[in-house]
This record gives sequence, C-alpha cells and structure tokens, in this order.
Amino acid sequence: MPRVFVIDDDADVLTCITHALRRAGYDVVAHGRAVDALPLMRENPPNVLITDLVMPEYDGMTLIQTCRADPVLAGLPILAMSSSRLLAIYARAAGANDFLQKPLELGPLLEAVTYLVENPD
Repeated sequence: MPRVFVIDDDADVLTCITHALRRAGYDVVAHGRAVDALPLMRENPPNVLITDLVMPEYDGMTLIQTCRADPVLAGLPILAMSSSRLLAIYARAAGANDFLQKPLELGPLLEAVTYLVENPD
C-alpha cells in the first residue's frame, strides 16, 4: 500500500485529505507541522509528500527545498498546495512536482496522488 505524508497546519484540511486518501487505499501519515514530519520521512520515506506551502515556523517551500537537498528524500514526488495560485510558480521552482489550489477538490487531488505514485520520476 503506497504511503502518503500529508502536512498542513489547518486541522480541517488535514482531516479531509487524510480521510479521502485512506478511502482510496493509501496509507496516510498526517502532521500539522513540517518540522515534526521531516525526521519520520527520513526514517521511512513515503511514496508521495503533500504539503501546504503557507505554514508557521517551517513552511512548505522550505520543506520542499530541504527534501530536494536531502539524499534520502531528493527523488520524493511532492504535491504542493496553497490558496494562492501565484505560489505555484515558486513551488515548482523549489522542486514540487505538482500544485493544487485550495480549496481542494478531492477528484483532482486523488488523480494527482495516483499519478505521482505511478510515475515517481
């Protein structure tokens, strides 16, 4: 079963995404803080990372850049999300594979995750 890490500081968004992915057959690890999730991802890398871009303390852009610089996580498929469509350009420049705008629609979310699981490179 593919494992997906979901990181978002909004508990409602985190819950919604987690439930949708679990119903679709994914093993989901959800965190409200990127700084807490990073060591766990290094220990047991997921198949896909979904991260919000705008979070306090340790934002999604920093997380993406950290993953790309880490030998263990450098090839990890990353799906970034934000309510600001303008951040899509910056997310892709930082190394995100894909971007979805909030509020999320579950259909496109599941399609994006499935694509990234099946096409990790």
